[in-house]
Amino acid sequence: MSLINLASRSRNEILEQPPFDFKNHFPQPIVIKPNSQVCLNHFYHFRDDGYYRITTENNIIGFMISNFRNNSDYRYAKLNTGRFVGTELATQITAAMNRAILQENYTWSCVFTEGNPNANPVTEDLFTITYANVAKPAQSKGGEWTTLQNSSTKGLMTVTNNNTDGRNSTFENSTTERASVILDKGIRLHEGDATFLGFGLEGEGATFSQTMQPHISSCGLVRNAFSAPNNINPNLNFSPFQGDINVDIGINVDDGQYKLIVSNLTQRRGTTSIQAQNGKFQAERRVLDANDLDGIFDSTDKFGFQFLRTSATTQRGHEFVVRMLKSTDGTNYLAIANGLGGNNANDGRPNIYNQTINGVAYTSLIYTTVGIPDGAGGVVVNPRTGKTTATVNRAIVKYAPYLPFCSLDKNNKSITGTELHNQLITLQTEAEDNDNTGAVADSVYVMKFINHTNNGFDYKLTIETAETTPLAGNGSAEANNLVLKQNPADPLEFFVYTNDATPYASATSIGDLTYDPYTGNGIFQFTITSSFSLNPLSFKGTTVAVPKSSIIQVDCNGIFNSIGNKPTLSSGEVVDLTKHDGTTHDETLHVANADAVAGVALGADLPLASTLLLGRLTQDDISDNDQNPARLDTNTRGGSIGSTIGYGENVLQNDNATFNFVGNIAPIKLSGDDTLHISIPELTGVKSMEGENENVGKTIKVIPKSVFSKSDDSGALTYDANFEDWIDINNAETLYLNELTLQARKPDMTMATSLQPTTRASIKIREDPSKQAERQQSEMMEKMSQMMTQKQNTNNELKPLKLY
Repeated sequence: MSLINLASRSRNEILEQPPFDFKNHFPQPIVIKPNSQVCLNHFYHFRDDGYYRITTENNIIGFMISNFRNNSDYRYAKLNTGRFVGTELATQITAAMNRAILQENYTWSCVFTEGNPNANPVTEDLFTITYANVAKPAQSKGGEWTTLQNSSTKGLMTVTNNNTDGRNSTFENSTTERASVILDKGIRLHEGDATFLGFGLEGEGATFSQTMQPHISSCGLVRNAFSAPNNINPNLNFSPFQGDINVDIGINVDDGQYKLIVSNLTQRRGTTSIQAQNGKFQAERRVLDANDLDGIFDSTDKFGFQFLRTSATTQRGHEFVVRMLKSTDGTNYLAIANGLGGNNANDGRPNIYNQTINGVAYTSLIYTTVGIPDGAGGVVVNPRTGKTTATVNRAIVKYAPYLPFCSLDKNNKSITGTELHNQLITLQTEAEDNDNTGAVADSVYVMKFINHTNNGFDYKLTIETAETTPLAGNGSAEANNLVLKQNPADPLEFFVYTNDATPYASATSIGDLTYDPYTGNGIFQFTITSSFSLNPLSFKGTTVAVPKSSIIQVDCNGIFNSIGNKPTLSSGEVVDLTKHDGTTHDETLHVANADAVAGVALGADLPLASTLLLGRLTQDDISDNDQNPARLDTNTRGGSIGSTIGYGENVLQNDNATFNFVGNIAPIKLSGDDTLHISIPELTGVKSMEGENENVGKTIKVIPKSVFSKSDDSGALTYDANFEDWIDINNAETLYLNELTLQARKPDMTMATSLQPTTRASIKIREDPSKQAERQQSEMMEKMSQMMTQKQNTNNELKPLKLY
């Protein structure tokens, strides 16, 4: 039996060999008899335990800035699971905490400092968690818009310049359903603004009250309910008609007229559970009807809306401000002059007005949450609803962030004219199938619209391409020279006449032609109500697209979130913004000054007390922290990441002069190489079946990390075998080796590169005892055979005869 000691560094070497793959030379050969065995008795090494493993068991960190429930309640950051080096884990913690925080002028950071196991004394890895507070974070533009699709908004919005820092986005809905988008990540408004431009008019004419109609649309800011401390009904879908501040342009259900309505979500209050279940509703605050808009805009004008929050010097939060902007060229949008368009038909005050709020002057307003000033120091009561135009709803910091959204009706077309001159329309005769042969493909033909003003008409149809096989009395010949007159009350309808011989005023229409902008790219449909002298005639239009889609440009200013963080639930779950709730009641979600929420103005530079929840809370934790600032109780959820990142306490608190938390115990790191497979390549006959690698290896020992003992002083990991585990070398002949190589591999047979200098190992080599016994028995038998042969030879020796 031989004892062989191997090391990754010897006295003859200047540079140390890789501790996971090294070779030792011996001046005298190591003689390995046939049928020998090898075993590993001792293995000493250092390992780079630079990996932190995050699972669902240790991925939560709770935190709060300020006193309990004054601002945001406890927030819970949920880390992604996986294996990370220290710097990666610090980045994960930073991102997760900033995803969860709602106070936009507070940001968290985590910094990793690598320890040194070779220092004297040994230094451990260190995670330092810090929050910073700035009075007014830097503003930027951009953001990523998400299309919301559910039962109330089924269309798909086309968004350009999406998810771009410093650039504007544009929206276009060319589908046949209402489409909505929301800025769920990218820009988070902080004393910033969201501006929606490009809303146009539908129809022609001089006034809204005749044929011009605003696009059916809505836009504004919505406080996502799920960013509140307590989750509420996650099953309700986003509603494009509900927002904390919302401008809705549509047909009023009461009188069927187009109106622009400014509204906000209002909390229904009730003393009983039944009353409370009524939830929230969208309260109308101001209305501009067609006549009001008629005094502000011409038929070719475009308009837009700007939503912003005022700077606040009190703890009640920010006011909402809604401005209307006007463009006469479709490109440049300017403030509208104070008083333009006269007084509002509903509240008697100027449609467009200026107002000073908290010392800041705002112009081109259509609404603010402080209410419409009545000119006498008070605010106007909305005569349609009997409710004050002021609202208790304000942008309280507790309920941030506020997310911009925009919703456009189906095929949001800007139909400012229906100029048909030289437009082509493809038609097909729908004749009676007398011969039972089905549709006649050769009956398709193309007609052209030509300006024609004789006798008061507008257009005449002429043949562009005749059908290949005309049907008698029913085709392009009969359609040729039909004349059309546009309906003065509807630019999408034309009356059809057989000819222009009779002046329009006294002519009799034989039918009408209607443009449908919501089918495909737009189609014309003929309806013939009279008859020609031969056969009834009807047409089917298939192509023509005159109107252009309205492009809405959006310009959002706020904090740009470059890593795409979304708002989260208090549990740490990422918000599903397709489920905006605007109706369900929850007492924790009052949005009113009357709730006496001691909030903190977002614009303030206010260092506050802070708390971290790092482990599962015990009764002692709760008893020791049952007052402000932590205010723990039995319902408070703890964290789980503490020991992993080197924090020994479940709860840590700082006062308002201390901004960082520092770990105080050794973090728990896990090596990626949990199990080592040791091999010596020169022992070519050794065979091991490696399942993870699905191949044959040369492993002589598998050592789980759990069996290593770790030195508290040096950090070295040592394995000493409790028993000798012999592996066959399978050598038929004697081996003479002057060098041996030791390799440490992972289960997949790649090198265990996490090993650090220095590695030492002790192995033993012996002849297989059973083979040795067989050999010895064979040798003994051979010897006995030789002895018997010699004896026989002695007894049978011929003796010389005596001759006498």
